[in-house]
Amino acid sequence: MPATLAHEHRWRLVAGYASAVFALDLLTKFLAVVTLSPDARPLLGPLNLQLAYNPGDMITHHPLGALTLIGAHLLLVALVVCAVIVLPTRRAALATGLVLGGLAGNWLDLLARPHLIIDFVGWGQQLFNLADLATAVGTL
Repeated sequence: MPATLAHEHRWRLVAGYASAVFALDLLTKFLAVVTLSPDARPLLGPLNLQLAYNPGDMITHHPLGALTLIGAHLLLVALVVCAVIVLPTRRAALATGLVLGGLAGNWLDLLARPHLIIDFVGWGQQLFNLADLATAVGTL
């Protein structure tokens, strides 16, 4: 059984992981905007690099869509924060930090450019960014 972490130490880890994800997301999006074009460049295997401005989730274009999206994100945040409280391990702190940092990165995009999120990694027809990846991995 994994060792539990002290309450204060848990939240420092969460803040550290979230800050690192947020900073890396901002850096990689900046580099993508400065160096990439909409034309796909092979990266590794099925992955490619390609600059795209994703209009976000389809529901953000509905009058109540943005509220629905914010509500879904807040619910996700509440669930992962509960995970840290209930499961006081490094793994839970990492998962929470990944989700919070990823959500913060994409929220900043939506605040800076409504309905546009910078994506730059392609896998088949899917485009994503570091924030998307961190959020997905953190929820697993």
